[in-house]
Amino acid sequence: ANDINMMLKVVPGSYFYVEKYKVKDDLFKLCTHENSDVKFYAIQALSSCILAEWK
Repeated sequence: ANDINMMLKVVPGSYFYVEKYKVKDDLFKLCTHENSDVKFYAIQALSSCILAEWK
């Protein structure tokens, strides 16, 4: 999830792949993980995906 967050910041055109492979669906699932670190990075990456979608 952290790599997705960084990838979207560094390579703006990479959002195409987030949509193509339905990465947001997996991030939503990770947001319910019992580990708080996993939740944090999943939410961070999900917010980056949403912001990239709006641009």
